[in-house]
Amino acid sequence: MICPKRPPYPDHSIRINNLRITLNQIDNKIPGFVTGNERILLVDDEEIILDIGQEMLEHAGYNVITANDGEKALNIFDSEGEINLVILDLTLPGISGSAVLEKLLKINPSQKVIIVSGDDFSIHKDGLADKGARKFIQKPYQMQLLLDTVREVLDLKEDS
Repeated sequence: MICPKRPPYPDHSIRINNLRITLNQIDNKIPGFVTGNERILLVDDEEIILDIGQEMLEHAGYNVITANDGEKALNIFDSEGEINLVILDLTLPGISGSAVLEKLLKINPSQKVIIVSGDDFSIHKDGLADKGARKFIQKPYQMQLLLDTVREVLDLKEDS
């Protein structure tokens, strides 16, 4: 079983089993490494995805709050004040990601949401784009794709 050890090491690395990944080494090699400081709610039922996603986003300067199911995500969204972006897995225990998306957008119709999934389908399946999802990322996601997509969605105008 893959299990990251947290908190991160001082050199911004994370350890997954016996593999140590140093994020400082990665971002120095990525042209156009993007950063930000916005608040992101990351929702996924897989602990490894939450841990690594949070580490990637925090390393890029984002303030990340995590939830491992839809109910917790909705509670956090209601109680935490402004959330600039929600990164939402479709397959969650209890309330599905699609249902969470609908509820988030009822609370805040202009909320920016990126859907992530390990399933092989496009953002248009099940009308997710019509429901308000701004982008879709296939899991497992790569650091550069995740950060580029996050920045792209955060930079969208409110009416996009």
